[in-house]
Amino acid sequence: MKKKHVFLDNNEKIGYATYGDGAHSLILFHGLVGSALLDTATTADLPASDVRLVVVERPGYGESDCIEMDKVSDFNPMLERVMSELDIRHADLVGISAGASYAYAAAGALPEKVGTVYILGGLPAVYRKSILDVYPDSEQAFYDSIRSKPLEAVQDIFYDIMTPDAPVTGEKNMPVDKWLAESIKNNCHGMANQVMLQIRHWGVELEQIRSKIRLYHSPHDEEVPFAAAELMAGLFPDAELIPCQAFDASQKEIHVKSIGHGLDWVLSHYKS
Repeated sequence: MKKKHVFLDNNEKIGYATYGDGAHSLILFHGLVGSALLDTATTADLPASDVRLVVVERPGYGESDCIEMDKVSDFNPMLERVMSELDIRHADLVGISAGASYAYAAAGALPEKVGTVYILGGLPAVYRKSILDVYPDSEQAFYDSIRSKPLEAVQDIFYDIMTPDAPVTGEKNMPVDKWLAESIKNNCHGMANQVMLQIRHWGVELEQIRSKIRLYHSPHDEEVPFAAAELMAGLFPDAELIPCQAFDASQKEIHVKSIGHGLDWVLSHYKS
């Protein structure tokens, strides 16, 4: 796999990568720590599925320039440029963790181009008080503290956490070290901007999304409360919440593990 990129009208670039050459286009929105590089477990499963999987890097991630955005939906024209480059006229979407908001925003803006939207451990609309209220007090305080900070200050927070010498953790075969290195190279712009945009209105009216939404979420997710996933599922006219029962409360890193399990579940829908 080699990353590619497209240029926007202002000559800024957006990176992406494709995996597989199946008949079904599947666009994946990576998480808070991520890029167009996928773990080997996912790529190993692709030959058995009739999909062309496309991962687009948001501004400040991977090969994408550090473009400031005011809201999540500002990414839609960048996504459309990649879709045009790849001649994708219709696609299903996968939003994992922090990438969920971008999948929702694309479904709201491009209903004629979007089929099923799969949300795996997706961060919810925390700009809504009713949803943020189901988070622990410490998480609510963190989000509230971010609201008043400039982007540079939030970048500094993430840079201090994601230093080159920080311990690298994650599921086996996940390129976490490369994801972190790319984020650090971009001064953590992508992660900082992601968190700031998460707590602003996303630029899409969620209740008006008519796509089929399938949320796959562990009841024991330690990062995104299951109650938040339940509230999100209740917003859409065609949504189903599928509990991931593969892990119990005694296990660690359930958020990450359930997303990996969810990717296998998504790909099973496209088996040849």
